[in-house]
Formats: sequence, structure tokens, C-alpha cells
Amino acid sequence: MKNNDNAEMGKTGETVVLNGWNQPIKAFPTVEIPLDEYKAFVEFNVKGPTVEIPLQQYEELKEDNMRMQGKIWDLENQIRDLEYKLEGERDRKREIDKHTDIVTKKVADGITENVMNDLLKLSEEQKKELRERWQLKSGVSDKK
Repeated sequence: MKNNDNAEMGKTGETVVLNGWNQPIKAFPTVEIPLDEYKAFVEFNVKGPTVEIPLQQYEELKEDNMRMQGKIWDLENQIRDLEYKLEGERDRKREIDKHTDIVTKKVADGITENVMNDLLKLSEEQKKELRERWQLKSGVSDKK
């Protein structure tokens, strides 16, 4: 099928059954393109237009590109190192917070225990006096 008259039909193909075959096959029309035309098409449309530059300029651009790529890799390594360091600091902070919570709870429990022991040692008169002072400070009156 070298005829290009049916180009629209050719996009989807045409189903045909050949003699001796049980299954239908799709046939697509084709067009012959000269190799030089095809190469020019690929060079321009696929690779893009090219510009000739002096070899020295090309070498300089290549060196600049390699240097910039090296800088990019260095920056990526720095970012990765900083991310690892940040994660380590976060882990350390979590550990410190956990220990701080434990110590705070122990101190609070110790203070509570000491206050309770001190309150148990007070006489009834001292307890009554302490209650009255506390109520005056908090603004609560105890009228029974």
C-alpha cells in the first residue's frame, strides 16, 4: 500500500483478511520518504536546530557544564547532610523531652509527697488556720 490517498483511514488502519489466514489483520498505509529528508527531519525536529561553534568555545562550555554539575552535586550532598543532621537533632530533642517529662513528674511527685507529709503532721488547729489563709488568698469565703 504505497498510495497515500487514504491517509485519514490509515491512522486507524484497515482490517483485511488474507487468503489462508483465519484472523483479520490491520493494514496501515505507508509512505516512502527519502533517507536524506528523514535525516533532516530528525535533526531539526527531534534534535533541534544546531549551531556550529568554535571548538575552543565548545570545550569551555563543556568545562563550565562539568564545573556546574560538580557544584550541583556538592549542594545536593550538603542538603542531604543537613537533612541527616536535622533528623539527628530532632531525635535528640525527643529524647531530652522524654527525660525532662520523667524528671518533672518525679519532682512534682516528690513535692506532693512532702506537702502531704507536712499536712499530716499539722495539728487540727494549724490545718484550720492554713485553710482560712488559703481561702482568703483565693477569695473564697467559708460560711457554714
